[in-house]
Amino acid sequence: MYVTEFQKRGLPHVHILLILDNNDKLRDPQDYDSIVRAKIPNKEEEPQLHEVVLKHMIHGPCGTPNPSSPCMKRNQCQKRFLKDFLEETRQSNDSYHQYIRHFNEPINGWSLITLGYS
Repeated sequence: MYVTEFQKRGLPHVHILLILDNNDKLRDPQDYDSIVRAKIPNKEEEPQLHEVVLKHMIHGPCGTPNPSSPCMKRNQCQKRFLKDFLEETRQSNDSYHQYIRHFNEPINGWSLITLGYS
C-alpha cells in the first residue's frame, strides 16, 4: 500500500506500508502505537527532532485562523485537520486511524484557543 503526497513545501513524497507476512499485519490500536509516533517531540528531550517536525511535518494553520489556506474547500480543511484530542488510538473503518493526541501538546506555535479549542 502506498500514498503519494504533493505538499507545498517541497517535492512529492510517498508513504509506504509493506507487509511481508500475514502475522506482521497491524491489527489493533496497540499495534499501531508500537510503531507509529504521531506527536510532536519534546523540545527539551529531542531539540533537533522537535525543530524538524515543526518545520516540515505540521499542517496548517488552516480553518478559522487561515480560511484562505490552499487546503480549505467550503470552509473545511480537505486534509481532515484539526484532529481531535484523544486519550488512546482508535481504529477506524476508512483507513485513517485516529492517533493518541494529548491536549497539552503544542501545535506549531499556535495557541489551542486560537485554533478553535477552548
